[in-house]
Amino acid sequence: MKKHIAVINIPAYGHVNPTLAVVRELVNRGHRVTYVTTEEFVPAIEAAGATPLLYRSAFAEGPHPKQSQKSDPFIRLLLTFLEEMKVVLPQLEELYQNDKPDLMLHDYLAWSAKVFAIKWGIPSIQLHPTFVENEHFSMDKQFTKVHPFHPAILTFMVRLMLFLRKQKVKELTVGTFFANAAKKHIAFFPRAFQYAGDTFDERFVFAGPCLSERHFQGSWQPPADDRPVLLIALGTASQAGIDFYRMCIEAFAHSPWHVVMAIGNKTDPSLLGTLPSNVEVHARVPQLAILPHCNAFISHGGMNSTMEAMYYGVPLVVIPQTKEQEAIARRVHELGVGRFLPQDHLSIETLREAVQHAAHDEELFTRVTDMQQKVREAGGAVTAAQAIEACLRDS
Repeated sequence: MKKHIAVINIPAYGHVNPTLAVVRELVNRGHRVTYVTTEEFVPAIEAAGATPLLYRSAFAEGPHPKQSQKSDPFIRLLLTFLEEMKVVLPQLEELYQNDKPDLMLHDYLAWSAKVFAIKWGIPSIQLHPTFVENEHFSMDKQFTKVHPFHPAILTFMVRLMLFLRKQKVKELTVGTFFANAAKKHIAFFPRAFQYAGDTFDERFVFAGPCLSERHFQGSWQPPADDRPVLLIALGTASQAGIDFYRMCIEAFAHSPWHVVMAIGNKTDPSLLGTLPSNVEVHARVPQLAILPHCNAFISHGGMNSTMEAMYYGVPLVVIPQTKEQEAIARRVHELGVGRFLPQDHLSIETLREAVQHAAHDEELFTRVTDMQQKVREAGGAVTAAQAIEACLRDS
C-alpha cells in the first residue's frame, strides 16, 4: 500500500540536498511525499516530485535578541535551534492537522519534528547529513568541547526543559531529547567514513550520498584544451573572505590547472580584479556537473561536498570553517583520501603543495578509489528508500 510520507528539514542546502534523491525514489515507488520547506527550496523539492508545504523559519530572522553575540558560536546555534523549534512546531501541527502522515523523515536538527512525531504518534526516521553519535563517538567530547556548565548552556537547558513540559510529552525530557531514540536512522555517507562506524547497530543505515540530477543548478562544460580541472568551493554558507580567493588566484594563475571557483553571494567578484585566462569565477556552481571532470577539489569539508568528491573519485584538500567541518577534515586525513589544511596554515605555497600532493600521490589516489567503491556500494537513495519502506511495513 502506498503511503503519505512527510519530510521535515531545516532551511540549509547541506541538509536539503541529500534528501532530494530519496524523495524522488519514494515518489517513483508510488508514495505521496510532502516536504515542509521555505520558499528558497521549492523549485528543487518540486523537481524531486514532492509537494512543498511552506512555513516560516526563525533562521531567516537572525539571532534571537536574548543571545549574546560574544558567546560561543555553537551555543548561539543551540539557542537558535531552540527558537526554531518553538516557531515551527505549531506550524507543523497546523499543516498536518487534516492530513496526518503515515511516516515522518526528519533531519536530526529539525527538533520540532521530533516533538511533533511523538505528540501525534507518528513513526519517524531521523536523517543524518553528518556524523552520527553513540557512546563511542561524540562530536561534543571530541570536537566541539563546550563546557557543560557554561552559563549559556545552563540557560539553554532550562528553556528546553520548560518548553518540553509545556508540550506534555512524557517521553521527552531534557535527558532523553538528544538520544538517538528514533526507530531508524539514515546517514548520507558510508559506514567506512563514520568515526567508530562498526559500533553502530542495525538501527543505523549508512546509505551513502544520495545523488540525483540537479538541473536547477545549471550546467557546465570542461575546458576544450583538456587541462586538469581544480574546483574551489567552500559551501553555500562560506565565510571565506576576499583575501582567500585572491590567494587561490595567485596560487594557480597561469598554471597547468583550469580553476573553477565558487565565491558565494557575499563576495563581490569585481574585487578580484582581472582574472587569468585559466580561472573562472561564479557565485555558485553546479558541483555535480563539474566533479566528474575534476582532478582535485579544494573544499570546506561539508559532508555533502566530501561525499560527492568521493563518489567521483576526486582527491580533496579540506579547509574547514567550523568544528563539524574540522571533524570531517580530520577524518579525510585519517583515511588518507585528501589533505587537511587548517586556516592558520594557509598560504600560496601550502595551497600549491597540498593540491599537488592530493592530485599526484599514487597511494592517496588508491585510497580515494577504495573509498569511491565503498560510497557507491552503500546504495544511495535505493538503500534509503528500502529502509523507509521497511519501517512503513513494520509500523
